[in-house]
Amino acid sequence: MINSFDKNPSDKKHLLSQFKLRTQMLFGYGIPVFMFAVSTYIVYTNANKVFEAFNQVESVQKNIIETDNMALSGSNMVANSRGYLIAEEPQYLDLYQQSWQGFQDASNSLDNTITVDEQIKRFEQMKEIAKNYNQYQNQLVSLLGQGKRKEALELFKTGVGSKLLLDFLTINSEFNDTEIKRLNTENTQAKNTLQNAINLLIFGSIISALTAFIIAWLISSLVSRKISQAIEAIDNSSLEINVAVDQQEKITSSQASSVNETTSTMDELEFSAKQASEQAETSTLGARQVLNLAENGNQLVQQTLTEINQTKEKVEAIAEQILRLSEQTNQIGNISQLVGDLANQTNMLALNAAVEAVRAGEYGKGFSVVASEIRKLADESQKSAHQINNLVMGIKQSNNSTGVVTEAGIKSVENTVDRDSKTQ
Repeated sequence: MINSFDKNPSDKKHLLSQFKLRTQMLFGYGIPVFMFAVSTYIVYTNANKVFEAFNQVESVQKNIIETDNMALSGSNMVANSRGYLIAEEPQYLDLYQQSWQGFQDASNSLDNTITVDEQIKRFEQMKEIAKNYNQYQNQLVSLLGQGKRKEALELFKTGVGSKLLLDFLTINSEFNDTEIKRLNTENTQAKNTLQNAINLLIFGSIISALTAFIIAWLISSLVSRKISQAIEAIDNSSLEINVAVDQQEKITSSQASSVNETTSTMDELEFSAKQASEQAETSTLGARQVLNLAENGNQLVQQTLTEINQTKEKVEAIAEQILRLSEQTNQIGNISQLVGDLANQTNMLALNAAVEAVRAGEYGKGFSVVASEIRKLADESQKSAHQINNLVMGIKQSNNSTGVVTEAGIKSVENTVDRDSKTQ
């Protein structure tokens, strides 16, 4: 077998072409796989950025709510302090202590959540103002407890308490304005990141589908060309066999004429015998030629069957690649579902933010508008995820159609092999 392979350079050329075809198929399918992996990584990275942005939004919301609680507790402290100064009833002191405790609880919850230096400075100033007001309140209570109501009123008329309250509200307003700006910035960043992830997912899906279609078309063209070459080789072999049979029939007719001439002319028996011998030798040579041609025809048929089997293996490989592409399409659908779930979570977060904004009253009106915009963004994200799911369904249908065509091609090749085997 080694000698025959060395003597037939066409076999080497054939194996080399098969190697090139296999390499091209692997390279062709590697491109969409690589593109899908890159797009998946980028979508995953953008999704993490969106989650981080939402965490920042939640942190800013908490800061605004807690500072509003501090402002509300401070206002209650001032109201209860004035109530005790007017009526000197113990219940106002109890209410004042409750408000002071509420202020401390709100400030303690913000100790580790504020990260901006400017906001930390404002937060410390608010705590210092509240501490000074509490000392001012203790002075009033002490004077009233000693029966020095006139001195207490004089201390109240100095406006120290009103000034502390005004300073606190001013700093609190600046703190909230800065946090709202941060909230708008984080929301814009989250919106842009989410939109980029959706655009990349759509673009990757379209490019993957187009690449898969082009590769399937190229591979189908190669397979069709190989099948046409095999059919042409079979036709050529059949033509050579028919020519050999015609030659044999002519030789047989010539032999019959010679025999008739030999039986009709006994006087020319020796001459006819010699002529018949020569014709027999000619017939022997012709028969040998026929056998050689038949043997060559069998070899061509065997080679054709080998090429058809190789074609069948390639078509089956195509079917496997189509299945892989279908699995990758399912993964795209899963990523789209993740985007939809993320949009639902965003919608719930915006709803909760709107509820908190309502609770905050006048201080939460601006934040309520931001929450409404976040809900609109979540609705748009859900629509985009739905469109992506429709695209994934279309790709799946195309894969199914390609799989049916590939199975038909495999069955056609198997029928050709069975028919050629029976013919041999």
